[in-house]
Amino acid sequence: MCIILSTHYYKQWYNHSHVAQTTKAAMTNELRRLEDFLIQTGFPAEEKINFDRFYYDPTTEVYEPFDEEMIDNYILHLKMKNSSDNLLYNSIVYLRSFFKFLKAANLIKHNPVAFYRNSHYKRPIRNKWLSVDECNKLLHLAINKDPDLKQDYVLLLLMISTGLRNSEITNLCYHQIDFERDVIYVDKGHKTTASTVYMTNTLKRVLKEYTNHPDYKKRLSNGNQRLFYTDTGREHSPASLNIKIKKLCKNAGITHVNVSPHSFRFTCARLMFESEISLVTIQRQLRHKYLATTLRYLGLDSASKELIEDLSNITPDVDYE
Repeated sequence: MCIILSTHYYKQWYNHSHVAQTTKAAMTNELRRLEDFLIQTGFPAEEKINFDRFYYDPTTEVYEPFDEEMIDNYILHLKMKNSSDNLLYNSIVYLRSFFKFLKAANLIKHNPVAFYRNSHYKRPIRNKWLSVDECNKLLHLAINKDPDLKQDYVLLLLMISTGLRNSEITNLCYHQIDFERDVIYVDKGHKTTASTVYMTNTLKRVLKEYTNHPDYKKRLSNGNQRLFYTDTGREHSPASLNIKIKKLCKNAGITHVNVSPHSFRFTCARLMFESEISLVTIQRQLRHKYLATTLRYLGLDSASKELIEDLSNITPDVDYE
């Protein structure tokens, strides 16, 4: 009884959609659940579904497409089976992706999930950011450790104020800094597409001092473009940067949270927000595709998220930044 999985809809999606095999398997299971529901509601098991001619309306004598009301009934059916919020959320995400593909491929005229509200997103907010006081402790520790070159001080200040990712920091080179435009060009790193982040006046000043230091100029003259190096003079890797950050935090007495380089993306977002910088500007600085991701970084409550989603029609992206 495959009223969906045996159709050209499913075959075209399965053969031509650009999703991972694990995702295809999960979405196939979701479509099986939808099939079972439709059969329980009376859809003939021997018929293949036509999403554009799903209902027959005797008052108008025309066929109506598969619509949001049917999705509502399906979600209610799942709720009555005591499905978790996670399953309900994923069901809507998978159906949205499936029907979006069908619409883009001109296989259907109407996407019933295009504007369907997904109110089952229940991802707990964890405190991943550092306070202003903790940032100051780290910076004070770093500058006392190396008052001459100040490499760790510059590294920490850059991470706190730009929100760059671990791999973007470790790949950062001198030529990416534009002191005239007050920006850093970012084009290397995990999840990175070519873009820019802004520098504060303080960061710009200390970067100039750092890159004009004789020790750094010597590295540069030897062809070493990387901005930061380990204490032994080697190029940083994401793993070595993680070790350095944990060591600095331990020495500064910061133990309430498991700090990693990624914690500074959360910290950057939070400090900008507390400085009353707009959400869109924070999203731009962190280069998030969805504003809902930025809201999660800020630790805003679900009511705030729902308001933003209402205004912007945003689907929260479940990436794992």
